[in-house]
This record gives sequence, C-alpha cells and structure tokens, in this order.
Amino acid sequence: MAKPRILIVEDEFITVQDIQASLDRMGHAVCGVAVSGEQAIQLAGELRPDVILMDVVLKGDMDGIETAGHIVSRYDIPVIYLSAYADAGTLERARIFESHGYLLKPFRDRELDANIHMAIYKAEMKRKVKEAEEVIDLNEYLRKEIARREMAESQLDDTSRQLRVLSSRLLDAQERERKRLADEIHDSIGSSLAAIKFSLEEAVVNLKRDRDVVLESMRKVIAMVQGAIEESRRISSNLRPSLIDDLGLLPTIRWLAEEFQKVYTDLAIQLRLGIEETAIAEALKIVIYRIIQESLNNAAKYSEADTVRIELTPEGERIHLLVADNGVGCDLGKLDDADRLSGMGLRSMQERAHFSGGRFDIRSVPGSGMKIMASWPAKKPAQNGSH
Repeated sequence: MAKPRILIVEDEFITVQDIQASLDRMGHAVCGVAVSGEQAIQLAGELRPDVILMDVVLKGDMDGIETAGHIVSRYDIPVIYLSAYADAGTLERARIFESHGYLLKPFRDRELDANIHMAIYKAEMKRKVKEAEEVIDLNEYLRKEIARREMAESQLDDTSRQLRVLSSRLLDAQERERKRLADEIHDSIGSSLAAIKFSLEEAVVNLKRDRDVVLESMRKVIAMVQGAIEESRRISSNLRPSLIDDLGLLPTIRWLAEEFQKVYTDLAIQLRLGIEETAIAEALKIVIYRIIQESLNNAAKYSEADTVRIELTPEGERIHLLVADNGVGCDLGKLDDADRLSGMGLRSMQERAHFSGGRFDIRSVPGSGMKIMASWPAKKPAQNGSH
C-alpha cells in the first residue's frame, strides 16, 4: 500500500520539523511544506496530496481555516487542523469548512496517525458516495430519456398510422372525385354531344328537302353547343376556378358569394375581406377558397341558417378565416364519427388547413349556429431588391 502523501501548512520552522519527524516515524511521506495560505493553495493544486495538515493560525491575509475553505472547494482534499486553541468560535468555523480532524498542540504520534487514516477513509467514503449519487442521477436521466424516447416512438407510430389512414382517404377521395367527374361528363357534356350528333344527322337528312327545317335544326344545335360549353365551364370551375389565377382570391370569394346566393336565395352572405391580396401566399388561396366553399355548402344543407358571415382578416403575423352561420348548430361530441365528419366535409377542411401549415377549429352548440375558424402564417413581404 502506497504511503499517504502529506502537505504541511505551518509557518513555525521548529513545529514543521517536529511534524516531519512524527510522520517519518509513522511511515508517511511529506510531499511539501507551505508557510502561508496563498502558498498552500498553490501547492495543493500542484501536488494534490492525500491529506493536508493545516495550522489554524498563519501569517498573511488568510488564516488556516479560510485557506482550507479554498482548498476543499477547489480540490476536495481532506484537511486536518492543528491548533493550540480550542475555543468555540474556532471550532465552529472549522466545522463549517468540513474539517476531517482537529488536533490540539502538542499531540501524540498515535493521535496524528489515527486522524490521518480517518481523514483518508472519510475522503474515500465521500468520493464513493458522490460516485453513487452520480450513478443514481445518471440512472434517473437514462430512465427519463428512455421514457421520452418511448413517448416519441409512440407519437411517431400514431403519426404513421394517421398518415396511412390519410393516404387511404386521399386515394378514396381521388376515386370518388374521378367518379363524380366521369358521371358529370357523361350526364351533361356527353348527353349534349349525343343530342348534337342526332340533330346534325337529322339536318343532313333534311338538307335536300326543306331549308327552313335545316335552319331550325342548326339553331337547336347551336343552343346545345352553347349549353355544352357552359357545362364544361361549370365543371372546370368546380375543379379550380380560373378567377383565382386571373384576378386573385378576394374577387373569387365575392364571385362565389354572388353565385351561391343566386341558388340559395333565402341565405344572406355577409363578407368582410379586410386583408390585402399580397399577404396571402399563392399556395394558400385554393385552400382558403375550398374551406369557404365547403362551409357554405354545409350551411345550405344542414344548418337551416338565413345568414352566413365570412371574414378573412389579418391578426398580427397570421391570416384568420371565420365562417359563421346562425343556424341550428350541433353537438360536436356527436360528430366524432369519421363518416359523419367526412359527410359534412369537416374532415377534409381540417386536413386542408393542417397540411397547408395552418390551424383549424370548429365551435358549435345546438341552437347557436356553427363557427369554422382557420389561420395561417401571413406571407412575408418581399425584401428590397428581391424579384
């Protein structure tokens, strides 16, 4: 077993010689001697002894107890105080600075040896307790980290499931939209073209017989062609209104409100469009239009309302959309069923808002109408010199 390395801090030369002689007899090694507090702190950092024998009374600005406080806080080296005094004030100060022993001069070799071994043992136990506490802290950190990662994995699994469900819904929606378009084209434009074909065939037959009959047939054909053109425009407008690209979102909303009121004459639409067109990102315009369109359809079909209020306004750095009606409202708790949500278009509105980086909320109670609210970050103004 290696000899304990001792640093002596004592400003009396004769006392230092006596302590060295005692340590030599006990088989301990003196690694250094300091005569002031400043020197003791320096040597403690350089030599890192196992134990420091510290005289309480030292010459200079710091006494032994203050010096020990600096050494313990910096290097955590055990200190045994040596003093000719044992007054209560000195003992209390020594206790505050975590002394590992207190010997009154003169002391016997056996007392000094016991204090040195006890100080080393207490320091080793303190180190082991600290290591154990660090292990406990590490285990607690690892436990929390594992719980956090498990929660993150669970959330990731939930997100993956939601994405799979969403992908399935998108595919179903695409197929339903394709079927709807196919039915519309077959029933409207297809029927018009078939009628045109029959009229042209009839005109060819009558061409040699009666000019007036042929002219009348041509007039009918022209009317049917005009109807087919209007029907194709209607289908195209339902897919994506060209007004959005030609004039912008705000004129398109006004046009939608006017067209809607032509069909639903008992439903008043109040518009408050208090935002600049330039504040709305291009990608958001069709999203906002579809939410308004679907909200109006819901109001007309389900709400029994006579007034719908549409507001598109800036608030801070966000764009806020509100579509509110004064209809019968509903119990939102009963709308949790996915089919019911999809039937009212609420699910598609919610997904449109979320996938475009927005927030979506529905508020309604029976007898108090329904409010559909969404918001998105406003478009940042272009920097000077940007294109």
